[in-house]
Amino acid sequence: MFFAHSRVWYRSEKEEEDFVFAKLRIPPNLPTTILFARRPSPGKGEGCFATHNIPRGLPILVEPALFSVTAPSDEAKVRQALGRLPQHQRDEFRQLSGPPPTQNPTDLQIFQTNSIGNDPTGNRVVREGIFPQASRFNHSCVPNAYFAWENGATSVTIYALDEISSGQEIFVSYIPWSGTWTWTRRRGELNHWGFVCDCRICQADRARSEERRGAMRRLQTKIDGITNRHDKKYLHFKSLIEYYDQEGLTYPQPAETQGLAARCALTISAQGGMDAASWAKKALIHAQQELDLDIVANGQNSPVMRRSKASARDMRKAQR
Repeated sequence: MFFAHSRVWYRSEKEEEDFVFAKLRIPPNLPTTILFARRPSPGKGEGCFATHNIPRGLPILVEPALFSVTAPSDEAKVRQALGRLPQHQRDEFRQLSGPPPTQNPTDLQIFQTNSIGNDPTGNRVVREGIFPQASRFNHSCVPNAYFAWENGATSVTIYALDEISSGQEIFVSYIPWSGTWTWTRRRGELNHWGFVCDCRICQADRARSEERRGAMRRLQTKIDGITNRHDKKYLHFKSLIEYYDQEGLTYPQPAETQGLAARCALTISAQGGMDAASWAKKALIHAQQELDLDIVANGQNSPVMRRSKASARDMRKAQR
């Protein structure tokens, strides 16, 4: 059996994956050294800083959950899960911070301040877990790293979304599906953790960011209202992708939008006509960009990556 990546064909999935990782410049092996250290972060207490140059797509941290519960969390679920842990792990959990300015937080307050939610579609958190190391990474609305739940929602891996230089702070987003949210909405959601974000788009570039995000929401409304004019819908998807790039956002919504653009272009191609081949080519380009982003943010073995790989193969078949 042969597999294709764009217009190149390979004898096996392994050969194809090796090509993808080489193209994205992702090292083929997991790092054998610790890539970050906790240090004081101005205005944030402590943060996690790169101790080496970290290539895009490299796993920075792989951590099993101390424990997790189905969402939404409540006192009974947390108490039951803690009761199954040995004493030293309960002590480790209770060393985590509660919501400021609480001095003696309850177990539920500690959990809700530090838990990481598994929200695979941006619509609903399905599970929440405690990861003592991962919870130490600070938030940015334009992060350079991404939390990915793995192994049946029993562990998380933090992947580098961009190249991170040694000495640079590593940021994740606590609200990863907030790509079109207003500053007011983001600030309200982040009040849960008791801080005000001071990232670029929340401070120095806030006015331009608000303009871009307003335009993105208007585009989304137009897309939702289009039923038959797939050519117009496709152009709106292209504009959304450009706005995400201007915002400095790379995942997860930009990847989702690449996939939607791919399927839209494939629908147009399937209608036939003189431009059918051109639309099929556009579909493949967007599907491949979605796959590349999914690999960078989720690694080579994730269900997310396997779905986008299957989608890219469907687009290739349309070109034959």
